[in-house]
Amino acid sequence: MKDNDLFKEVLTFLAYFDSAIIEKIPSQLLSKMRDLAADSRAEFYIDEDKDLRNQKMTEACKDIISLLYYTYVADENEKKEISKSWNENEKEYQKFLKNKYDFDKIVQDKKE
Repeated sequence: MKDNDLFKEVLTFLAYFDSAIIEKIPSQLLSKMRDLAADSRAEFYIDEDKDLRNQKMTEACKDIISLLYYTYVADENEKKEISKSWNENEKEYQKFLKNKYDFDKIVQDKKE
């Protein structure tokens, strides 16, 4: 996905956020995202019957929205919880990679 499409997707979802949340994001950042999104021809839709977690959106869009929330909106307690969750996810991902690319396992599988 091109950056301009990604930022258009992010802005599509941010449009449904409470204005009090959006106001915490620096206007220069939002303006830059709008400038980049202006070149996008992609279309994104919100299912108003679903909450944010159940919307159809790319992982990159979820990542950017999460990062924006963490950086500009979350209080210190929320940041601790988010950071803890990110760390746990990273540990699980590293465990997955270690298992998937475990040299001994790969060699053993080839022998069988």
